Formats: sequence, C-alpha cells, structure tokens
Amino acid sequence: MKRAVLALTALAVAGFAFALIAVAEDGMSTQDYKWEWPAGRDVTGKVAAKITGIKAASGGLFGIKKSPSFGDSLPDPVVVKAQVVASVPALSATDIELTLPKLELGAATDGAVIAIGTLDTDTAVCVAVIPADEATDPQAWLADWDCTAD
Repeated sequence: MKRAVLALTALAVAGFAFALIAVAEDGMSTQDYKWEWPAGRDVTGKVAAKITGIKAASGGLFGIKKSPSFGDSLPDPVVVKAQVVASVPALSATDIELTLPKLELGAATDGAVIAIGTLDTDTAVCVAVIPADEATDPQAWLADWDCTAD
C-alpha cells in the first residue's frame, strides 16, 4: 500500500513539473528563417532583432550540407540567434533563428541590432545592421528602411 501511495505521489509530482515546464515554454517561441537572395522581390515584412549568438552552421554528416551540388546550400553559412525587438507586421515569436551566408551578415556581432527583410513566414532576403545610435527606436528605423536598396 505504501509503495502504491509513493508511486502515485511521484507520478503526480512529475506531472506537475511537466505542466510547469510546458507553461513556462508556452510564452517563448522561435521563428526560423531560411535565406534566399532578393532577386528583385519586394519584402512583405521587416523584423528588428538583437543578436544573442552567431555560430557556424552544421555541415551535416561528412559536411554534405555544404556541398555546392545542393541547390539550397549556402556559401560559408552561419546561424544567427536573436531576440525580436520590433516587427512589421507584428510577429508573435520572441526569438528568431536565421541561417544565412556569413558575408550577408556583414560586421554584425553579438549584441548588435539587425533588420531582416522577409518574404513570408520563413524566408529572409536582406539583412542590415541598425546603427547603434538608431537602435533605441527600431520600429521607426524599420519604417524608413528599404531593404531592396541594400
């Protein structure tokens, strides 16, 4: 009888802990973006985000993802993780993850605020570093930014 009570108590505690973790993660979401070159297309959205991490993208097993034989492989890809600080239209995600060629990121480093032009919910086509003196009002900077001119 004691074992059954202990087992039920342990199960209840584990279920409660799982529920707490699920609730804590519910408010946090990440939007993943893949990179494509603009090719004259107009953006449908803009996101300003503060970089929290930059790392080299995984090449997969034996580096096969970096092979130029694959049409969607990128030259010298990096993964940028960032916190959303402004967006047009409003984005429900609090964080973003963008894989793009390192050259397109320019001189951006951790802590920099970048602007990203998007085509849809998962495609980014342009990136610019928002100057530090203008990063205090990213919403206004996004309103004036024309990523097709970059």
